[in-house]
Amino acid sequence: MNSKDYLMRYNESVKKIRCGEEQIKFLKDLYNDIDEKLVNCGVSKKIREDCLKKCRSETTKVRNKVVRSINENMTALNDIYSVINKVENPDYAQFLTYKYINGYTYDEIEELMYISRTCLFDINREALSRVQELITEKNKDKIYMS
Repeated sequence: MNSKDYLMRYNESVKKIRCGEEQIKFLKDLYNDIDEKLVNCGVSKKIREDCLKKCRSETTKVRNKVVRSINENMTALNDIYSVINKVENPDYAQFLTYKYINGYTYDEIEELMYISRTCLFDINREALSRVQELITEKNKDKIYMS
């Protein structure tokens, strides 16, 4: 994976985490809604408990899958932050944060960093090169640790 693709995973991971949080909320609301509707329909307590037990079992399976996905995406975010924090040049790290974490445009970054477009593209190229080195080193370390 190249450095740009590696960093662009950040926003995708954030979206997946938010989606997962919404799914968990939906499941909770659905469970409460089913319980309320069963009560309103006059369903006996025993039948309602059996129905809710099955519902809880199924929603728990889905919830656990969503939680695993959220955890995987949180790990990806931490991984990206860790790599950016290892970039020694503060201008490079600042650029990477602006571009890939905050999602600023080049125009916005020019204004924030008080630099020309040419300098910005130089920083972009060098910062991505440094990130590539760091993720290559990290992957080598994983291989050696295996």
